[in-house]
Amino acid sequence: MEKVELVFGEKKTDQTYITRPGAYAIIFNETKNQVMTVQSLKTGNYFLPGGGIENKETPEQCLHREALEEIGCKIELGDFLGSAGNYFYSPTYDTYYFMIGYFYMARIVEKVQESIEPDETYGWMDTSKAKQDLVHAHHRWALKKAMEI
Repeated sequence: MEKVELVFGEKKTDQTYITRPGAYAIIFNETKNQVMTVQSLKTGNYFLPGGGIENKETPEQCLHREALEEIGCKIELGDFLGSAGNYFYSPTYDTYYFMIGYFYMARIVEKVQESIEPDETYGWMDTSKAKQDLVHAHHRWALKKAMEI
């Protein structure tokens, strides 16, 4: 895996952080004015499609699995955009995390099933809104980087 290019958030010296690597996709619509997002129904927070890397998965394998689970689609991965870390506290899990995100351009190949995530929904969001509403700073960074391509 690549080294982390940027780090967001503030590391509190009095806390222990769990390092959580994940992979995330930037999927634009045809005109590139909307991006696919996933919303947690528990918190209302928005994320890029993707999630935590499990067992010995590669970031690419993780993204293919997560795309099926979250948006019910097969995807084709494009360019690797970069990696970034983010220190944050999750009130949902009462845990401090250092998330390492590996970000890729992607496109939807086909819809093959419904989402299997009962606590999430997904859909297109205007990129201008997503640049503000994605909950994690490293997701916002990756989106801005993707928009420059």
